[in-house]
Amino acid sequence: TTRFGIPATRLHWYRGEYRTASRAGAIAAKGLGKLVDVFRTAAWVRRHDVVIVPGMGVLEATLPLRPWGFP
Repeated sequence: TTRFGIPATRLHWYRGEYRTASRAGAIAAKGLGKLVDVFRTAAWVRRHDVVIVPGMGVLEATLPLRPWGFP
């Protein structure tokens, strides 16, 4: 954001998204975060004319990766 002057938004609402959830509270927070993210993402996309999604092409058929996972 600072380097190029382009506004950026965090991908996930719940900051503990990438940590392993072992307690009931952490599991509930992670689930709530995923639900909140659906609405946040939809609202964010509606406010913009163009959305740039950087990546390496995990939706490409030749890569053995799931589109919802990370390489």
